[in-house]
Amino acid sequence: MSGLVAALNQTLVIPLIPVFPELLGVSSEDASWFVTATLLVGAVSIPTVSRLADMYGRRVMLLCCLLILVLGAITSGLGDSYAIIIVGRALAGFGLALIPIGIAILRDVMPPQRMGTAVALMSATLGIGTALGLPLSGVLYESLGWRWVFWLTAIVGAALAVAVLVFVPRTLIRHGGRFDVPGALILAVATASLLLVISKGGVWGWSSGITLGLGTLAVAAFGVWVAVELRRSEPLVDLRTSISRPVFATNTAAVLVGFALFINLLVAMQQLQAPVETGYGLGHSVLFASVLMIPSGLLMVVLSPLTGRLLDAAGGRVVLLGGAVVMSIGYLLRILLVAGEWGIVISTTVVSLGTAFAYAAMPTVIMQSVPEPMTAAANGLNTLLRQIGTSLSSAAVAAVLATGTIVVHGVLYADWEMLVVLNMLAAIACIGAAALAVLIPRGRLPFA
Repeated sequence: MSGLVAALNQTLVIPLIPVFPELLGVSSEDASWFVTATLLVGAVSIPTVSRLADMYGRRVMLLCCLLILVLGAITSGLGDSYAIIIVGRALAGFGLALIPIGIAILRDVMPPQRMGTAVALMSATLGIGTALGLPLSGVLYESLGWRWVFWLTAIVGAALAVAVLVFVPRTLIRHGGRFDVPGALILAVATASLLLVISKGGVWGWSSGITLGLGTLAVAAFGVWVAVELRRSEPLVDLRTSISRPVFATNTAAVLVGFALFINLLVAMQQLQAPVETGYGLGHSVLFASVLMIPSGLLMVVLSPLTGRLLDAAGGRVVLLGGAVVMSIGYLLRILLVAGEWGIVISTTVVSLGTAFAYAAMPTVIMQSVPEPMTAAANGLNTLLRQIGTSLSSAAVAAVLATGTIVVHGVLYADWEMLVVLNMLAAIACIGAAALAVLIPRGRLPFA
């Protein structure tokens, strides 16, 4: 449930971005910062808080993240100005660290024979929340008003904090040590600069001074960070472990799978909402189009036990490979099945099927490849790379759709050929993830 509320916190706001300019009297560019602020803070908090969880207790850091998430939601819900709501959305970014910390807690408390199913469900919450957040946002907005998008997060987050206090054991493993402050600060600068370039480069201009400057800063900061981490006895991220073949292949696949997952939702919503006159659009409302995405999210829940059994029987390498191949098939179906709603629902569901396998496999491979004291930190890095993949996906969608448009009733819409290009890019990304899965050593690795 904590993983689900983390994903919903990120997704619920997205359908409301077009209406916030009128509600708050701000520009569309300003409104987009309600998503960007959460993403930036999340990118900084995921590796930092995950490492703190390994050192000082995973339960206490899970509680901290939930309480900061609740504080952020309350701040946004009560906010009467753009600046206050932005502060709340920034605080909510700490919620993105709930998933890697949750996976680490499962490693502490679950018996080995149930680890596969437990990790599969926890990993799937990111995809489930993404799929369910779109229709839920529309329902809340139309029935209760936009502030309830934040109030729901606050109420559920507070209830979950109480549940953690009651049900999660106090005596979880703590490894202690010295926190790598320089590594955390440099990584924060590097990731924030990179994500700003990815998410805002199209608005600022890819050749603008601020984009080039931030890009240069990101490259330089990552270079310095690598040099610093290699010299630290207790680094924020153990780079020597991270470049081992299974971890490096899995983390690179995380970027590609995150890229493909987001294109799945964005292109499907485009097809469902575009006017019939475009030749491919179905002309549905945002709410109805979002409802059609529910089966793909529910499928990830239903498949979690099966995915867990597959992980136990075949190992993370095979499940990741199979998931990436299934995702690529889903995107090819998207190109072929363009006749109506069922074609989109089927192709989207197939992609979600592959995503459920891939997302469950990645933390399993990570946990089998890193020492136990680095469980949360290693999964935090993998989660961060998934977020970078989704950010790259959003930028790619904006760039590709802008290169080919048609005019319907005086409004610009994407040309069908551009949607085909995006589906092909996603399929290629999935094939790349499958190729990386082949690099992971055969057989089931013992848990480190």
